[in-house]
Amino acid sequence: MPSDWILEARGRSCIGELSAAGMIGIGELPPGNCTPASEWPIPTQAIALTSLSMTQTGGPSFSVHGYHVYTAAPSQNAAAIWTFYDVPGLGVRIAAHGTLGLRVVDTLGPSARLVSVIVPVSVPRAWHSVKTDGILLSMPRSWKIVSPALMDCAQWIGSFNNEPELVRIKPNILPAGSCAPSIPTAVDAVHSDVVIVYVLPHNIYAPTRHARPIIILHHSPTAITIYAAAYDPNALDLFVHKTGSTITHVLTLVLGRDGRVAGGVLGSVRAVT
Repeated sequence: MPSDWILEARGRSCIGELSAAGMIGIGELPPGNCTPASEWPIPTQAIALTSLSMTQTGGPSFSVHGYHVYTAAPSQNAAAIWTFYDVPGLGVRIAAHGTLGLRVVDTLGPSARLVSVIVPVSVPRAWHSVKTDGILLSMPRSWKIVSPALMDCAQWIGSFNNEPELVRIKPNILPAGSCAPSIPTAVDAVHSDVVIVYVLPHNIYAPTRHARPIIILHHSPTAITIYAAAYDPNALDLFVHKTGSTITHVLTLVLGRDGRVAGGVLGSVRAVT
């Protein structure tokens, strides 16, 4: 979808823009975060991605890249201006408003998160092992290891240098000053692969457990409990624990376009302490 479309993720503040070329809603129909939503216009072009748990009966309407797509009837609470497409194979419902809906649906494929967590990925031989802050993992040799002295505005949203790297966030890192508000767009949802290690102890920047984990991976004697990051649909929070240890290491894995890179990192993570 176009990179200048406004991105409205669930849990974020109401985002409205009369001149917006398009809008993407994550978790609900845009402008679902606005109260009342009726006071905010829906752009001419809009897409919403929501979870889908139901199964389908009957034949699919069509297929995209091997995934069956079913044209679904709107719910009673949804306006007739939306067209709904259910994709059980990806667990997603796509709501489309405007003329670009089918063009967006034609790009369907598994998300980087699905690939990284579900599909077993072997660690490439060209990668090298890195031991830092009680964690052992593998990553491409081209990645840098950085320890920023200041948490600037870009880093608050997880983009860092927009380069693949391992970032060590120390407990005493200085916070950013006031950051100018900005409207997130579709391009903000695309990150380079980044591993963030929250250095112990008592790191106030580390994420906390919330809701239910996506999955728990076991690399004996290490267990990795994986959560969807609360404020970034393109990131995973990892809680890494070694059997018999009293220490839980916290990492965030920011997903790039190719989930196989993140999958390789996940497959290599071990708790040393």
